[in-house]
Amino acid sequence: MKKVLLVAVSVLLVCTSCVTKKKYLLAENGRLEAIARGDDLQNQLVNCRDNNDGLTSRLASLERDTTRMGKNIRNYQSMLNTNMTEQEKLNSLLSQKMNELDERERTINELQDMINAQTERVQNLLNSVKDALLGFSSDELTVREKDGKVYVAMSDKLLFESGSARVDKRGKEALAKLAEVLNKQSDIDVYIEGHTDSKPINTAQFKDNWDLSVIRATSVVRILTKDYDVKPLQIQPCGRGEFMPVADNETADGRAKNRRTEIIMAPKFDEGALEVLSAKKNLRLLEVSMDKGDVDPKQYVSVNGGLLVQDLDVATKAVTADMCVTKAKPAAEQMEDLNFGWHIVKHVKSNAIVAVKDGRTLGVGAGQMNRIGSAEIALKQAHAAGVTEGLVLASDGFFPFDDCVTLAPEYGVTAIVQPGGSVRDEDSIRKADEKGIAMVFTGERHFKH
Repeated sequence: MKKVLLVAVSVLLVCTSCVTKKKYLLAENGRLEAIARGDDLQNQLVNCRDNNDGLTSRLASLERDTTRMGKNIRNYQSMLNTNMTEQEKLNSLLSQKMNELDERERTINELQDMINAQTERVQNLLNSVKDALLGFSSDELTVREKDGKVYVAMSDKLLFESGSARVDKRGKEALAKLAEVLNKQSDIDVYIEGHTDSKPINTAQFKDNWDLSVIRATSVVRILTKDYDVKPLQIQPCGRGEFMPVADNETADGRAKNRRTEIIMAPKFDEGALEVLSAKKNLRLLEVSMDKGDVDPKQYVSVNGGLLVQDLDVATKAVTADMCVTKAKPAAEQMEDLNFGWHIVKHVKSNAIVAVKDGRTLGVGAGQMNRIGSAEIALKQAHAAGVTEGLVLASDGFFPFDDCVTLAPEYGVTAIVQPGGSVRDEDSIRKADEKGIAMVFTGERHFKH
């Protein structure tokens, strides 16, 4: 057996020894290159797999982004559509408002044209009346225009004897001239008002001045309508008695001016104007006598179950140096500001405090629950305006405590005007003296509700 193996090995060695070295080297190099190529391909395969995984991940991310972007786009589109709808609504509303504004502007222009036409008619009436009554002196009658009406005031001397309601010859001449104007302009409302002085009368014919004023007015109406053919529907007589004087009844000259008959003429609204105004939506036309408020003016404020009626605050007392109640007295320039502040605070809603200097309103405190609150607001506003000294403080009502006077010098107040009248006035005066502030009491209050 050993011989057989030996022979086989010998044969194998003989066979292998038949390959040349060159071929062997080539074969070996090829094998090594193949191994290297295989390794390289393996590496490329791994890289490709890694790249593929990366691309797959990126693709998934892009798909998610695309989905999200698509959702956003749809949302934006929805919002855009909504905004377009809102924009269309806004455009429609704007167009509507513009049309309303144009309509209102046209109405204003039409009203202004009507006012101008009415003013022209009043002026023409005034000129016609003046021309017709040129032959009469100023102590017999006067002609004037007020609030769109023409007033002819005929004196007692021209029309009547003392205590009589019978129109004399000279008075009839004046009424005849006036009737000529009225007959040419029948679209005029005429009011005849009788007025007397304050001296009482009590006769068989007249119980008092009311009787005298009314009967004198009706005497004028009868002459105008019966003797001179003025249309009765144009004329309304009334008596005012002694209660609408134009002068002081304490003097003879004043009483003579008060004894008068006023003929008040007002052109009616043009029918065309009324027709135009009646067609306007949400427009109401009121014909108002503007002179009614001249007598005993009142202010009306609604309250639960009724009205609060008080005298209208139309007059403002001048602030003078003798109203000062403190040791410190106001200088001349302070007096000007005290008067200025006192006029301004009148128009501020209570509780009202204003701070002023050099004719300028620098701070306004209005409508607070207490006066110190209004004072703080006004004084802080004045400081914010850069004024920190020489201020004048005005209050529409008295100081119930000395807190406002205590606060005032901290903000540079040197003078105060207030009504006075509090049970604690002495506290405020004492505090003002302590702080060196001049304070005046007017004795009247402004109180705007």
